[in-house]
Amino acid sequence: MSRVVQRLGLAAGLALFALAGCTSGPGAEVAGGPATASAPAAVSIDGVVRKVDKGAGKLTIWHGDVPQLQMGPMTMAFRVKDAAWLDRFKVGDKVRFQYQRSSGGLTITAIEPAR
Repeated sequence: MSRVVQRLGLAAGLALFALAGCTSGPGAEVAGGPATASAPAAVSIDGVVRKVDKGAGKLTIWHGDVPQLQMGPMTMAFRVKDAAWLDRFKVGDKVRFQYQRSSGGLTITAIEPAR
């Protein structure tokens, strides 16, 4: 499969994920309101930190296949909910994280070292 087709498929998967109203946990706000029992559970994703950009408040993370979201492996830049995480992680660290889409882009809502 060509890289263009693969990336288009991944972009479509992210769009569907955003439309599904992903939450970061019970009571999380989605589209201005609290999460409901019918909202899908947050998905934890394993990845490797590729870049820490303190100026932009972002972590760039490579992640493997995420079948629950129909996403293949890729590298993505994420804003972080807590700026302290930018000091906690460095390039090469293996992490497990959750994120949600907001008007400002993709934001990591939970992150921890992967075991």
